Amino acid sequence: MSKAVIGFYEDVDDAREVVDKLVSAGFSRDGIHFMTQHEGDRAMVAGVGGASRTPSGASETAASLTRMGVPRDEASAYVEGIRRGGTVVALVVPDDNAANASKIMEGGKAIDISERSESWRHEGWEPSAIFGPTTETTTRHDKPTSERDREGHIELVEEDVKIGKRREETGGVRVRTHVVEEPVEEDIRLREEQVHVERRPVDRPASKKDLEEGLREEEIELRESREEPVVSKEARVTEEIDIGKETTEHVETIRDTERRTEAEIEDLGTTGTARTTGTTARGTDIDETPFRQHYQTSFAGRGYDFDHYLPAYRYGAELARSSRFRNKGWDDVMPEAQKSWESRNPGTWNDYMDAVREGFVRSSGRSMARGR
Repeated sequence: MSKAVIGFYEDVDDAREVVDKLVSAGFSRDGIHFMTQHEGDRAMVAGVGGASRTPSGASETAASLTRMGVPRDEASAYVEGIRRGGTVVALVVPDDNAANASKIMEGGKAIDISERSESWRHEGWEPSAIFGPTTETTTRHDKPTSERDREGHIELVEEDVKIGKRREETGGVRVRTHVVEEPVEEDIRLREEQVHVERRPVDRPASKKDLEEGLREEEIELRESREEPVVSKEARVTEEIDIGKETTEHVETIRDTERRTEAEIEDLGTTGTARTTGTTARGTDIDETPFRQHYQTSFAGRGYDFDHYLPAYRYGAELARSSRFRNKGWDDVMPEAQKSWESRNPGTWNDYMDAVREGFVRSSGRSMARGR
């Protein structure tokens, strides 16, 4: 049995390095598929061996991956990664050698394609688009599936801002010791002793003392000496250096914008004049005058302008006009309103709740109590 081992890399040089490591480990270069973009026209190319590459379309590249046993959605993700500038290295190996190939792939800065494709989905990417329509969707039916024929289709798109964090190196310290030699010079006074013998002739009568002392054996010994310099060294610790890390945390407020598609639905009627019907679209039009008054009394001192709270007023008005909450008071609506708001704006409900409530109560004309 055999299986496909695939690695995705953002840097083409990392992919080439992985190919060389696979070859060094005994894998055949001819069996390694190298898929990337052409440096000139950014056309998708694919080849065998990591060197000679031939032009290939996205669907053809995806088909090559599925023939290796890669699921369609996963193959679509790899092709999307190539389209975004990445590189795919793939090979089919026996099961008993797959672990070794996977280890080499992962050691070469491989990117987790599952996590990366999930972020692409939030941007609107769909994996099925690479394969085109299936037979089931292109088959023509003789009979309509419902009594109403669909002649138009609009999709509303909303961006979801994901705020995370990554670790970046901002500097550091390297301590390295080395030996420094310095010449030392000092004057020292040295003493030297030398024996001096002086003989001089005399001629005088010998006294009794001379006879007693001179007519006996006697020996006198004097030794010469001198001082020599002696150098000794004593090592002393003169300084200590401790190296460590101090971790601090700070809170940083990240502000960004989210875009979404809004729709206004109008019933044109039989006279050709347009009249707006009730809608639950997020872009509900409201009379801002009373809400500006509420802003002045409730939020003006918080440091944000009226436009900062306008989406919350509109959201409350949208809830009031929804058929789901007809004849319901704010206490009944609030739990679901909070859940929906937090799904799009995590952790902000307490800051905007009063504005949402004001939008609901003023637009619905209903009190906040349950069942009224």
